[in-house]
Amino acid sequence: MPATTKSRIIAIIKVSVLIGIVAWLIATFPKKSWEALVEQDKNWWLLGQAFVVILVAHLVSFWRWQILVQALDVPFRLVEAIRLGFLGTLLNLVSVGAVGGDLFKAIEAARNAEKKRAEVVASVLVDRAIGLLGLVLVASVSLAFAPELSPLMRQIWYGAMIMSVIGVGGLAVVVLFGRLIPLKWLNSIPGVGHVVHRVAHACMIFQGRPWLVLELIASSMAVHSCFTIG
Repeated sequence: MPATTKSRIIAIIKVSVLIGIVAWLIATFPKKSWEALVEQDKNWWLLGQAFVVILVAHLVSFWRWQILVQALDVPFRLVEAIRLGFLGTLLNLVSVGAVGGDLFKAIEAARNAEKKRAEVVASVLVDRAIGLLGLVLVASVSLAFAPELSPLMRQIWYGAMIMSVIGVGGLAVVVLFGRLIPLKWLNSIPGVGHVVHRVAHACMIFQGRPWLVLELIASSMAVHSCFTIG
């Protein structure tokens, strides 16, 4: 089979799968909710602004992932990060669990990085952890400016602050003392030791790089702020 014909068939299959997923989402949408969505009044100007803000949030999160992968000395274009990022976001909606898309994103990205597949997979995990840290930081700051908090919300605020301190403190330890943390013993784990060591080593990319940490945390907080505004 000629290469051009094969590529066209693959493209048709991809488009067909995409159309099938969209059709399935529409078909499974609750009828009452759909009627309410169609019939109720809408402020298209606000909806348009929300769309733009949320789109920016996604693009910033994909850019953050690109920075992480490049910090591992793996060539990674922003266009590729956006493509795989949207693929992961789509699969988060149709796969099992809210992080199911990360698995597919990691597999696809690792396939394009033959020599550093473990590191690329680790970058997805680190990116998710940085995203969670940005979320609790935004929650901590936002609740600090709330005029009044119920007892439950105050407990949530305290929990968010504790998680923020633990997360930022952990990153500070890696930045300042990462080189002193022994990882070589991981190689001795039977069967998977080498891979586990490479993944753990990739998670230590922040050692001696405080500006990288600040850049990633700031971008993560920007992402969650945009989602909240949207």
